[in-house]
Amino acid sequence: MHIRSKIVWMIIFLSTSLIIYTVYTFSNITERSIVIGTTYMTMNNTFYEAINSEVKKIASQNNCKLVVRDPELDVNKQIRQINAMREEGVNAIIINPVEGNNKHLIEALKKAKQDGIYIVVVDSQLSDSQFVDSTIVSDNYHAGVICAQDLMKRRTQAKVLLLTHNSANSAVDRINGFTNTIKAHPEYQIVDRIDVLGQTEIAMPKVSQYIDEHRNFDVIMSLNDPAALGSLAALEEKHLNRDMLIYSVDGSPNMKKFISDKANHVITAVQSPEGMARQSVHTVLQLIKGKQTKKTIKLNVDQLISKDNINEYNILGWQ
Repeated sequence: MHIRSKIVWMIIFLSTSLIIYTVYTFSNITERSIVIGTTYMTMNNTFYEAINSEVKKIASQNNCKLVVRDPELDVNKQIRQINAMREEGVNAIIINPVEGNNKHLIEALKKAKQDGIYIVVVDSQLSDSQFVDSTIVSDNYHAGVICAQDLMKRRTQAKVLLLTHNSANSAVDRINGFTNTIKAHPEYQIVDRIDVLGQTEIAMPKVSQYIDEHRNFDVIMSLNDPAALGSLAALEEKHLNRDMLIYSVDGSPNMKKFISDKANHVITAVQSPEGMARQSVHTVLQLIKGKQTKKTIKLNVDQLISKDNINEYNILGWQ
């Protein structure tokens, strides 16, 4: 009995010590302010602007300092930013990777993790994510699926031009969801793919050039709204809008305004960057408190915005 009593008291002592250590550690971090580093693939995208704005707001509400960096679609620049954040002693990094498969980027993040920095990936995935604390994404594959399903309801056949971003896994998932849904239906053909990096200013000239050289499509499936808006500008320039059906993913204010004003032929799947931002900061705070978090958090994408239902949405903001 005496030995058993000693064991019980030892367990109680160790448990109490662990609780005190956790509380002390979090209190100590809180006293010197939690520092969160953020780096999204580009700030030249209203989706990431919306994420960053919400992250900044919630971080401020929780007395966290934010270090924001813009790699401008340059993976080497993003790697340097991560290394700099390690030197600055951030407690956590929220990252949207420029290239989810880049081994040097993954290695830089692994080193940050070894330094005790929490890693939260948003809006896309890393090909190697075992070391990542949490990945928070939209259900990107399903976004592509619902676009394809809507196309098959609206048209009995189609020739589809895909606008892609091959180094972004989230974009790849959207396109795969779309193509896998229509592949059993030969009346819906993929005529070509153009990698536009999800950028308006890249999509417009590339689509314009493609129209001049081919003009063999009547549907565009775009990885996101900025690229879709670039393609719409090219179609307007060529006076081809009436013949086209455009699918996209985001549900951005710019796209909703376009649909509201004049677009009967544009459909966009709804994402929530603000919801993603709230979840990312909440996850960081839970990690710092020593609490368990989900390895993967997937946000539903099950709504399409079109001229048919645009009045149900606030066109001035995100969902």
